[in-house]
Amino acid sequence: MIYLLPSADYEVYLGANHDREEAVLIEPTNRLLEMYESLGLRTTLFCDVACIWRYREWGREETASRMERQMIDAIVRGHDVQAHLHPHWLKTDWIEGRYLFSPEDYLLGTLDADETRCQIMVEQLLQRVVIYLNGLLQPVDPEYRCIAFRAGGYGLQPRENMVLAALIKAGFVIDSSIIPGFIYHSGTHRVDFSATPDRANYWLDAKHGLSQPAPDGQGLFEIPIPAIGLTPLQALRINLPEALRQTVTILTGQDHNHPPRGIPCGETPPQPASRWHRAYWRGRALLQTRFHRLEAGLSLPLLQTTWKRYLQRFPQDQDLYLAINCHPKGMQQRHFHVLKRFHQKTAHHSPRPLRCLTFRDAWHQLRTVVFTKS
Repeated sequence: MIYLLPSADYEVYLGANHDREEAVLIEPTNRLLEMYESLGLRTTLFCDVACIWRYREWGREETASRMERQMIDAIVRGHDVQAHLHPHWLKTDWIEGRYLFSPEDYLLGTLDADETRCQIMVEQLLQRVVIYLNGLLQPVDPEYRCIAFRAGGYGLQPRENMVLAALIKAGFVIDSSIIPGFIYHSGTHRVDFSATPDRANYWLDAKHGLSQPAPDGQGLFEIPIPAIGLTPLQALRINLPEALRQTVTILTGQDHNHPPRGIPCGETPPQPASRWHRAYWRGRALLQTRFHRLEAGLSLPLLQTTWKRYLQRFPQDQDLYLAINCHPKGMQQRHFHVLKRFHQKTAHHSPRPLRCLTFRDAWHQLRTVVFTKS
């Protein structure tokens, strides 16, 4: 059986928002919830809780309360809400419409140069996350529990052993931060999942870290976001149709119909450029892309290829728990269309039985199936 877990990172842009939070986050998230409901499915919102805390400290109570009301509404409608954490919000300043923070505040493992002090900070922060979400959502659903975690920027590293220990201590039982094979380094990110176990699912604990699976039933159950790596020839063949489509979109001016709602952290606003210039560099970048993950994008064929190629790595009789992710803040009409068509086609043409779950559903199933076996 394949268990596919729809999910969304519920967050605003970390560099700057070009519009009010209602348009950047609330409206596209509600559209996402409605889309899944139209399919008879439910999704999980991984909420960037520290953002809400910081907005409240800034006196932006209406924004913080609106985000909380949407999470409560999602629970009432049968969706799930779990923990997503960008710890830099705790020290972020809002100056002239931009969010400013120090790079060392972006990841849990770099919050303090001293490892002991860092461990204490991470443990307290994760415990605060659990208390906050349970306190917010249990009044509307007494059965709710904060049990799943996705690291901001997928950043379980550095000091991943310490971070894993803190997650377990705080009561988390599921992690969904790992994208197998993903490597990304920048001024804020330190992500290297090139040496994770060659399994679909496994257990994580502080002793074994990210490179070796822990004994079954001990620690955190990993539900990854599938991904594939491509050779240069494969990349050219697989990416060419989407590169051509996006090139034509730019050359015909259609890309201006949906301007970005914000700026990611570490990026600067794009400089004015001609259509030909933007089309060339966008097409070239796509043709050279050799890594794809299961995240809602602009191309249905790329999403389907990522899904099918990843599944081919595992035996047909093996149960798989896999997450598909999206970011409502960046989703436009085409993203919703592609994501909806992916679920429709996957449901009707799956090579083996498939069922969609929330992370809460998966937790209940793991308790009755995996934990009893261990």
